[in-house]
Amino acid sequence: MSDQELFSFARSGNAVELRRLLADDESDVNVNARDSDGFTPLLLAIKGGHREVVRLLLQSDADIEDPDKDGNTPLLVAILWRSREIIRLLLRKDADVEASDRIGRTGLMVAASLGDLITVRLLLSEGVDKEAIDDEGNTALMLAEQQGHGQVVQLLQPKLPSEVPQKRRGRSHQT
Repeated sequence: MSDQELFSFARSGNAVELRRLLADDESDVNVNARDSDGFTPLLLAIKGGHREVVRLLLQSDADIEDPDKDGNTPLLVAILWRSREIIRLLLRKDADVEASDRIGRTGLMVAASLGDLITVRLLLSEGVDKEAIDDEGNTALMLAEQQGHGQVVQLLQPKLPSEVPQKRRGRSHQT
């Protein structure tokens, strides 16, 4: 019955009961078990936006890269659900920022197609490959353009040399 409780607590966001269950030495709980739909407790907690439950599961060695049936890793699920606090938590735990789903879409591509400017900036700050191409030949820039997300397009477009701020050398003196 422990795994069923685990799924219930992850789905509902019940961090208090989850903490109790995980601390119970006699509990035979598997934090990486899958429910009948193929979801792990971590994926369910992320979909529900339950940050504290996600944190507890990660502390209990939940697999941070275990994907759902569509190939979405926990980080990709957090990006799809726009759960920025959970995205940051997963990044602090070294989630693979280059992981892709079953059609080769990375987190940057997903965020760009959703027009999620904040997440795009966050992923770029992590050094993601913005030139990655999915199985359909799309880059993050192309997906943002297709969806009409102008601010994301601007952020992802390569900068021309004239657009890159130049560092000033020395001081300018007028005589």
